Amino acid sequence: MNIIGKKDFLASVLAGFLIGLFSFPVTVNLLGDRKLLIFSIAIGLWVLTVVGIGVAGFLGRWLKILFEIAKFGVVGILNTLIDFGVLNLLSYLTKVFGGLALIPLNVISFSVAVVNSYLWNKHWTFKTGGLSQKGKEFAGFVSVSVIGAFLNTATVYLLTTLVFFDGLIFSSELRLNLAKLAATLVSLTWNFVGYKFFVFKSSLSLDKKGAGEYNAGE
Repeated sequence: MNIIGKKDFLASVLAGFLIGLFSFPVTVNLLGDRKLLIFSIAIGLWVLTVVGIGVAGFLGRWLKILFEIAKFGVVGILNTLIDFGVLNLLSYLTKVFGGLALIPLNVISFSVAVVNSYLWNKHWTFKTGGLSQKGKEFAGFVSVSVIGAFLNTATVYLLTTLVFFDGLIFSSELRLNLAKLAATLVSLTWNFVGYKFFVFKSSLSLDKKGAGEYNAGE
C-alpha cells in the first residue's frame, strides 16, 4: 500500500506550486525576457515536486525514511527558493545588489523563509503539530534561526562587497545569487543541526508517546 495520503498529496501540490511561483524572481533576474524558458522552469519544478513525492511515497512502502527524506528535501527547496525569490524581487525593485543596503533586504527574505520553514517542518515533515511545549519549541526555533540569519546575512554581505571579487563575476545579479547560494549552504548546515538536535528533538519524543492519538486524528 502506498503510504502517501490525501494530506501529503495536497501538500506536495501546494509546495510544488509555491516552488514554481518563487522561482520567477530568480529566473527573471538571471534570464531576463526569456519568458518561455522562465515559465517552463516554473511548471517543471511544480510537476517534479508532485511526481517526486509520489515516487518517494511508493518507495516508502519498503523504506519509510525515503518518504521522510523526500518531504524534508521538498521543504528545503521551497525554503531556498522563497529566500532567493524574495531577495531577488526586492533587489530587482530597489536596484540594490550589494553593500550595506542589501542587509535589510536579505534579513527580510531570510525571515520569510524561516517562518515558512517552521510551519512546513512542524506540520508536515516532522508532524509535531501537538500543543505540548509549543512556546518553548518556537522560542528554540527562533533562537536557532536568528543565528542562522546572522550567518546568512554576513555571508551575503561579505561575498557581494569584498573588493577582490570584482572582475571575477561579470553580472552583479549572478554575483548576488552565487553569494546567496554560499550563504544558504552555511545557514542550512547550522539550522539543520539546531532543528534536529535542539528544537524538534523534544517534540518528537513527546509525540511518540501520543502517536496513536495524533495518527487517529489525521
